[in-house]
This record gives sequence, structure tokens and C-alpha cells, in this order.
Amino acid sequence: MQASCTAVARAVRPHLLRCRAAAVLRLNGHCAQQFAYATQAHTGTRADASRYSVPLFARNAYLDGLREAAARARTPDDVEHVFRQVHAGPAAELEEEGLKAVVTVLADRKDPRLLRALVDSKLFRPWYGSRYMVALVYCPLFRVMLDPYGSCPPPTDDEMHGIITELKSRGGVVTPVMARTITQAYIELGRSPHPRITEAISRVTDLPIGIDFNIAKWQLYIKDERRTRSWRDVLRTVLPHFRRIRWPVPTSTISAIMDSDVWKPSDIEEIASDLGIEVDTGVVSRAVENAIRVSGARAGMEVFQYARSRGLWLAWPQSQRLITALVAFRTASIAQPDDVSAAVDVFRRQVQHGNPARDSDHIRPLPLLSALATSIGVQRRWDTIRAILSFSRRYGVRVMPHCRRELSGLTEDIFLCSSHSAAIDILYGRSRDLAYDELLELLHTISRLRFDSAPTFPYADFVAFVGIIESCGHGLPSELVSAWISAVIHSRTHLDTPWEQRALGPPAKDFDELAVSYLRQLENGLLAEHPALDTATIRAQLMATYAAIQSAANEEDVLRCWTWIVDRNAVTQETVPYVLRASQSPSVLRTVWRDSLRQGLVPSKENWARYASRLVRGGCCEEGFEILRDEIGDDVHFRHVAVQIFLRSRQEDFERYARQLPKIWRDPRTRAELFEARAYREARGQNWYPQHYDFSI
Repeated sequence: MQASCTAVARAVRPHLLRCRAAAVLRLNGHCAQQFAYATQAHTGTRADASRYSVPLFARNAYLDGLREAAARARTPDDVEHVFRQVHAGPAAELEEEGLKAVVTVLADRKDPRLLRALVDSKLFRPWYGSRYMVALVYCPLFRVMLDPYGSCPPPTDDEMHGIITELKSRGGVVTPVMARTITQAYIELGRSPHPRITEAISRVTDLPIGIDFNIAKWQLYIKDERRTRSWRDVLRTVLPHFRRIRWPVPTSTISAIMDSDVWKPSDIEEIASDLGIEVDTGVVSRAVENAIRVSGARAGMEVFQYARSRGLWLAWPQSQRLITALVAFRTASIAQPDDVSAAVDVFRRQVQHGNPARDSDHIRPLPLLSALATSIGVQRRWDTIRAILSFSRRYGVRVMPHCRRELSGLTEDIFLCSSHSAAIDILYGRSRDLAYDELLELLHTISRLRFDSAPTFPYADFVAFVGIIESCGHGLPSELVSAWISAVIHSRTHLDTPWEQRALGPPAKDFDELAVSYLRQLENGLLAEHPALDTATIRAQLMATYAAIQSAANEEDVLRCWTWIVDRNAVTQETVPYVLRASQSPSVLRTVWRDSLRQGLVPSKENWARYASRLVRGGCCEEGFEILRDEIGDDVHFRHVAVQIFLRSRQEDFERYARQLPKIWRDPRTRAELFEARAYREARGQNWYPQHYDFSI
């Protein structure tokens, strides 16, 4: 009977087509003059006419009518009427597109009643046999129902479990996409799914066994299962089937099993051995990426050593990421010499002639050059810089591909200089055509060059650079001075490291006095000659830099800068952090804070927290606690101050503080940070008062 009806419908289609297209337009309020416009719609995304048995104008008119009808739907009966319009399409192959259009409109409206009416409709029952269409409709339904800011309150756990049960009873299945949607929606609600719901969606994917399944679907199954299961568990599940069907398993299956957390060479070897395939470049590149993300750059280096021992090469994106991770700023913004040397090894390996993946278009030597020019203690670093630049020029690799060729070439020449003065001399004859932003970029490059004889950019060379700026017709903004001061403190931070102390020997101690003399020359020279450059921000930065050079700085330099700020009534919320960082002793801290309040400053909670933290570090725990309790309050966002107080307190004081800050103490992150801080300091031989946490508040 159904076949005969279909034959009749196909026979009368040419006549009905003209009537139905016009009827849809009339149904949605279009006049005759708009008909031509409607038939010409979607010109930018017009589909191939060979896909359909009807003209494109009829398809477009049909879909536009459905979208407008879905946008006007207000009740479940309206949704049922729209569904009948879907089935009244001019061609059978358009029904799926029509349903997609309706679902898109209803999902954008974010009304759970309408989407629920759609899945409950009897007309939707035949679609439960399609996993794709079930996921297409139910995913928006779950997102809208569990939206914490939706128009209706989220369903209870029993209601949610009932919806999933109804879905399965109608012949549908919970697909991996639907399971992810439900889990993510509950996370956004701030809670985990009920165990009954978790159990209902846990077994979401059948094993892809059958003549219509291929290795790609097996890999999709593996990726979905790896969300909740370990790689060994998933491998035990799929391995018998792979052995029985005897498919040639590609190496991409190893990457699917590795997912985003497996990187150890022993695990990779075990997976490859069980699957009976060889590890290739794609696998080790994926492992390097996982290692950097999960365990850091040194774990990535372990994978690199494994790949080199197997004669494998890394893909260029992963090798570049490994180099950047090795030389990138981490703790104290300093890369250790061993890490820089390891990055050089990676670079040399990747540019060898035998590397089939070598591509000069993807080589980015700038991070490695910057690390080498900065790190005193790396053996033969200037020879390495010259070798890298020689290779880059031979193969047409630009150090700064995102900049003009002239600026990139000038940067390369600066890296080849033997002193800061030589770099400034190069600029004299080649700076006429440079914009101010380009000159500022070059200042950053030159100031980060650290030679064994001159680790800090001298003040005299900085003044010469300022002369170049003026000769080019540019103004002198204060950011130039700020950039140079940052370079001084950056170099001073490097000089504090033990490897630079060993590399430089006794002269390392003299560089502190030299840096302080540079700062004083700045005060008496450039800032005195150009008062417009002498701002409160610059003085606050100077103040913090003087204080950071503890072996040479004294309170006289710090207080001189502070007096300048106070005399000009220039205390602001922005300068206070610099000032507090510069104040070492509690007496100076109190003086600075009283002066700030006397000038009418209303401190923010963040600055109150900085002040309390500095007092606690100076040994004034009780005073810091009173500020935290009275001025900031029991706020878990400032628990780092409370952790500092708790660490330095005796047991009786510790319990008293915790009872007066119950929210902070009950926050699980507070105790975790306490454990971490105590372990860190005890590992370095720092003794703390014995404490226990077995008390109630």
C-alpha cells in the first residue's frame, strides 16, 4: 500500500510542485512580488542541482517556509503542525534537511517545551533509527533543559533519567556526543550527574562490528571510550577484534589510544607491540605534544630522545613547540642553561639534511636566539648564534617573518654584535626609515643582550639610543625609560641564579653596584633633563628596582623616590603595588601606607591584601591578620594572605585565626596550599612551627 501511494505521489509531483511552492509562500505571508526574491535566495550557498529531484527555488522556498513557521511556533500543537509541513516536502530527500532547519530554529529559541514536543511527536518516531538525527535533536534539548540561565528551572534527576529511559524505549541510543553534552551541561550547573544518569549514559557506544564499519569508526570508538577509560582498558577491548578481522591497523590508531594524556616511551612501545605496528613520526609528535601539556618541557625532551634513538623525526610544529617550551619563561622567568642547550640539540636535529620533514618555511629561530643571547652559562652560545644565523641566511629563513625584511635583517645583525655599543652603532646608519614601534622593538632586543663582560644594558648606551630616537623625529615617551628599567631588573634577576654566579665568578657581585649606579645616572641625567619623562609610574618602578637589588640598595634610594611621589600628590592605585614591593622593612611599609592614606587614597581590597602580605613576610603576622579580618573580610579570593599567616603561626594562634576566618579555612584549596607550601619550604631546610589540623571551628 505504501509503495503504491509513493508511486502516485511521484507521478503527480510536477503538478503539485507548482502549487505547493506558491502555497508555502502564501502560508508565510509573502506576496506575489516577493516570489522572485524568494526563488533567488541563498545564492551564496546554493547547493548542487543534481542532488535534488526538484528545482532549487522550490527547495529554498520549502526550507524558508519551515524556518519561518518554526520561528512562529508557540505551543506543542504548533510544533506538530510544523512537523506535518516537514513531511509535506516537495521531495523525499528534502525531509531530513527540513527537519534540520526546524531543529536549528527551535534550538536558537532555547525553549525546552518546544524541543520536548518535537521528540515526543509521533511523527518523529521513524527518526529514532538514525543515531545522527537523534543526537541532532536531543543535544540541543539537553543543553536547553540544563541551562542554568534558561527560561525554565533545570529538571530533577528523576525527570532527566526518565527522558533518557524514554529515548531508549523508543529505539534510540545515547551517542557519545549526547553523553558529552549531558556531562558538560551538569558541569556548567556546578555539580556532577546523578549516579543513575551516569550509569544510563556510560555505555553509549556499541562496538563497531559489522560490514558497514571500518577502521575510522573503530578509531572514533576508541576516542569516545578514552574519555572515561584508561588506555590499557580500551586496548584490551579492541585488540581481540583487530586480531580477528585482520585489518591493516594504521599508526593513527596508536594516536587515538594515546588520546591527550599518554606520552611515556614505554607506554608507546607497549601499545605498538600489542597492535603489531611500528611507531612513526606522527606518533612521537603526538607524544611530544602530550608530554609538554601534561608534564612540561623536560618530559617532551624525554620523548625527543626516544624518537632520536629510533631514528624518527618530529613534525615541525611539535619540534618548534618543544624548543619554545624549553626556553620559555617559567619559574622566576628564567630558562636554565641545560634547557637552552637541549633546545639547541632539538633545533640541530630538525635542520639536518636527512630530515624528510625539513621545511624552511616553518623554521622559527627567534625564541632560541633570544634565549641564547640572554643565558650566561651556556657553553659557546655566541658561536651557536652565529651558526643558526648562517643557516637561516643560507636557506632564506627570516628571524622575524612577521616584520619588514629590513627590520628582520637589522635584528639578525644585532644578534651578531659583540657589545651593546656595537649594536647602537649599527642603528646609527640604518634607523632613518624605521617607525617608532620598530625602534621600540629593537630596544627590547638590544636590552636583552647579555654579554659576560656587560650583562646589563649600560645607561650610556641607552642615552645613545634615545639620541637615535630624537634624530628620527620621534618623541620621547616614558615607555622608553620604563623598558630600560625593566631590562635592568631582568638582568639583575638572572644574576641571582647560581649558574650565572658560577659562570661569572667574583665579578658577579660587582654588577649590583653597577646597576644601582645606572639607575642613579638616570635620575640625575635623563629624568632631570626631560621632566616630562619623570612620572609617578617611573618613580614607582625605580623604587621597586632599587629595593630588588638588595645587596647594593639602601632605604635612602627607596625613600627618595617615595618622597618625590608624595610631594607631587601622585599616589594612585596603580603605583601602590610598586611601592609596596619596594618597601622591605615593616617601618618603611607603615610609613608608605600612612602617607598613601593621608593623600586621600582609598585602597582597593587587592592593595590591602598586598600590604597585609608584605607585613606578614616582615614578621608582623598579628598586624597582617587584623587587616585581613577587618579590611578584606573572610573572602576565599584572598586566601593566599591567610595561608601566609597560618604558615608562620604557632598552633594556638593558628587555631584562633582559623576560627575567625571560617570560610577561608573550610575551603579545601586552603589546606592543599598549606600542605604544598610546608613541603616546599621543608625541602629547602626551612623550619616552621609544628602544626596539626585536627580541630573544629
